[in-house]
Amino acid sequence: MDENYDSQYLRARKKNISLEEFLDGLRRKHVIKAILKYKAVNILEIGCGPTPIFPFLDKFQNYVIVERSKVFSENALNLSNKYSKGNITIINGKLEDVKDRIPRLKYDVIVISSVLHEVENSAEILSILRTFCESSTVIVAIVPNADSIHRLLAVESNLIRSKYDDSDTDRIYNRKAHYDEKSFRLLFEKNGYNVINVYTFFIKFLSNAQLEAILSKGILSYDVLHGFEKLSSYLPRYGAEIFLEAKIAGNNLKLRGETKNEN
Repeated sequence: MDENYDSQYLRARKKNISLEEFLDGLRRKHVIKAILKYKAVNILEIGCGPTPIFPFLDKFQNYVIVERSKVFSENALNLSNKYSKGNITIINGKLEDVKDRIPRLKYDVIVISSVLHEVENSAEILSILRTFCESSTVIVAIVPNADSIHRLLAVESNLIRSKYDDSDTDRIYNRKAHYDEKSFRLLFEKNGYNVINVYTFFIKFLSNAQLEAILSKGILSYDVLHGFEKLSSYLPRYGAEIFLEAKIAGNNLKLRGETKNEN
């Protein structure tokens, strides 16, 4: 990630009508629901982006953020100075470079939302995170879904050859990987985790730019967008985002001190 990524992402969110900002809110909602479900008080967030989770939580004991973007790290630090809900630690740098600076706490939940598709070393990252897991720790992860309706429509419209091909948005953000529900589950299972929950959310039938154009003309409303989220229950494989929860596999607890890629 570089300053160009930061500026591109912030520009997408600052539009008068921004689907990325809307999706960011949906992702945050699903993450917060998981944090509350597990009654998490010690939380590690990898890649908070421009909007960390902690301002939306009523209480916690320790909240640690690892964010490789300097811009986003500084924003999180500024936000943390406004809150006294718990101890907040912001670490700027790539996880693999700053792992020794992360407090060794008993983390209840580790959040890694919208990260694993943007890195080339996803297996290494999951291996590092395993060293911060207790048997009860839950990893909460979100990535875009290659089986999203809008990607499948692009294939059938001959705009891309495969659901795994890069879209214009993928190229703008220099994304490194595409996952469907099966391959995302397999990524975790191959790297020492048991997947305990996985689902997709938000039925997205057109690209961000196309939906923004329709919204700007008043053809669709945000109420309809919220309806698209609820459609996921009818089309469970085809939501735009994959949500996954995992715990460290029982036979891998002894490996918590290792960070070697197992693949």
